[in-house]
Amino acid sequence: MTAPEPGVRPLVIELVGPAGAGKSTLARQLGNRLGAPGAPLGLWGLPLPRLAAHAARLLPTFWGFVRDGQQPLWAEQTQLVRLETLSELVDRRRAAGRSVVLDEGPVFALSWMEVFYPRREGPRRAAWRRGVLSRWARLLDLIVLVDAPDPVLTYRLRTRTKAHPLKHSPDAVIHAFTARFRTAFNHVGAELRAASGPRLVTLYTGDEPSGRTTERLVAAVERSIDVE
Repeated sequence: MTAPEPGVRPLVIELVGPAGAGKSTLARQLGNRLGAPGAPLGLWGLPLPRLAAHAARLLPTFWGFVRDGQQPLWAEQTQLVRLETLSELVDRRRAAGRSVVLDEGPVFALSWMEVFYPRREGPRRAAWRRGVLSRWARLLDLIVLVDAPDPVLTYRLRTRTKAHPLKHSPDAVIHAFTARFRTAFNHVGAELRAASGPRLVTLYTGDEPSGRTTERLVAAVERSIDVE
């Protein structure tokens, strides 16, 4: 698998998964294979001018949520702004013939909302979600859920240097939190598929060398894209 030839449609692939699954490392390595080197795109570190522009554009949407009877909280608003900004950047890169690997993109954002704001409902919010699903169903070519057994994830979460709010929590708390995200990832993936969007495939990681895991990821991507 290499960068797309001129005239060949570039790929947009999102890697999602619970904390400790190893998706960030795999996303970088997959990006190198696809001719998209450097840090993968995601919800974090987006350009401030574009974030500000999308925040202004979303004000009527936020007001619609209020009219539904549910004031969107600040964390929820910022996640919506990031998601809208990310779709613009992905659209631009794909239009320029560049493949994109996403580390925590739309599937993560919508899953995050399901996990932390599960009872946020209303006709305007539902209409917004349908629009987001439709747009990303068009942009995404594949979703890869990177996962590992709960004991492995818990060990990695506790021993890595990267901070996490549950790093020192009991095993049962971490496992329950991970299970909620797994359920949300699969639900959002099914919604995108129902909107004529991409497949979701699962890649399990373990103790093998990272290069071997990357080869399995590339093979899974090639099989899935060929099926489509």
